[in-house]
Amino acid sequence: MSLVFELISRHALASGFLGISKKPDVSACRLICKDSGYESAEMPTLETLIMISGVLQLGTLLASAQVPKELKFREELPKVSPLLRHWILTAGGYIVL
Repeated sequence: MSLVFELISRHALASGFLGISKKPDVSACRLICKDSGYESAEMPTLETLIMISGVLQLGTLLASAQVPKELKFREELPKVSPLLRHWILTAGGYIVL
């Protein structure tokens, strides 16, 4: 937690956020990481990022599948105008895609 706070505070100082304008210290993160015992921060690979986005997409799909049940579409949609009903179904289908 202190590593994140130190990075944020150094960035705020370097960017002039606190009224102090000086050039940003490019090596600040590297120095902080070395002090903390983290020698190198590895970037996630493209494969890892694609897997994460796939899991998030499935989460969105599962959440949107619950919407008709939770909002009681069978009972509530017949009460609205046909145009609004069409818009709701089209928007829901677009989110799923």
